[in-house]
Amino acid sequence: MIRVFVLIAVIFVANIVGQTTVELLPEKDNTLFEDPQGTSSNGAGEYLFTGNTNNGQVRRALVQFNLGVIPGDAQIQSVALSLTMNKTVAGPTPVTVHRVSRDWGEGASDAAGEEGRGTSAAENDATWIHAFFNTTAWDTPGGDYISTPSATDTVDGNGTYTWESTAPLVTDVQSWVDDPNSNHGWIIIGDESVIRTAKRFYSKESADTTRFPRLIVTYTPGTSVKSRDSKTIKEYRLFANYPNPFNPETTLSFQIPERTRVRLSVYDVLGKTVDVLVEKELQAGTHSVQWQGIDKNGRAVPSGLYYYRLETESFSAVKKMLFLK
Repeated sequence: MIRVFVLIAVIFVANIVGQTTVELLPEKDNTLFEDPQGTSSNGAGEYLFTGNTNNGQVRRALVQFNLGVIPGDAQIQSVALSLTMNKTVAGPTPVTVHRVSRDWGEGASDAAGEEGRGTSAAENDATWIHAFFNTTAWDTPGGDYISTPSATDTVDGNGTYTWESTAPLVTDVQSWVDDPNSNHGWIIIGDESVIRTAKRFYSKESADTTRFPRLIVTYTPGTSVKSRDSKTIKEYRLFANYPNPFNPETTLSFQIPERTRVRLSVYDVLGKTVDVLVEKELQAGTHSVQWQGIDKNGRAVPSGLYYYRLETESFSAVKKMLFLK
């Protein structure tokens, strides 16, 4: 079920004795449904799946968090990943988290009913054989990832499970903060050695934001400054705003790999321009701007769904955000 809730959000920020803790929601998530044709996905579905079905078909969940709110010079101290499981016929089952080694997609596919069989993949969906349907294949069917798990937890009945901080989890996040282009998230794998081990978790499309996957990161400021400029940025990218939903303001961020003229605009569901936040030439790097829910005439806008578009000479991208009063 397609929702208008967050792609990324900062739930809280806490500062304790020189350390900062942030809780993030996913930028994207999806499920790989074992299918030799690579035509099944569930990019906009409400659920994620792991393990082996009653018919012996494997399910693997993908999740990625945008770490743009963490300073580039931060030293990661601890990392914890939390998911809420809501359906299974299996007892206690080990579920492992592995670092993904290449980028992947989340399309508009949205399976009906219990969602366990997925549905026809949409453009740019990750599938069993595609990182992006149907143009870019994984090197290995079932996803490209580091075989050694970054964390393991035992998942039993319904409830929230947390993969507590481990050295590999900290290493994963530290490397992604140092080089944002290497952040492809994690793949979550259940017991695939026998049938009837499937576990169903809530995705970021859940109707209840408290059920979303969560990443909790604690960090301290580093001793040197690492700018996120053209040395590390190799592609254009429009990030999800945070927080989202928001009131009274939200931050819109984007990255550009070269000096270019940029237009960042906000418009409503009817396609009418609400405001133009940026319209000028910018240097390569990561840029952020705040929007306070005000139109180009300085008037407060009503609650509702809005879109923001990044445009350059060679790139265009759109994302959505929800303003709640």
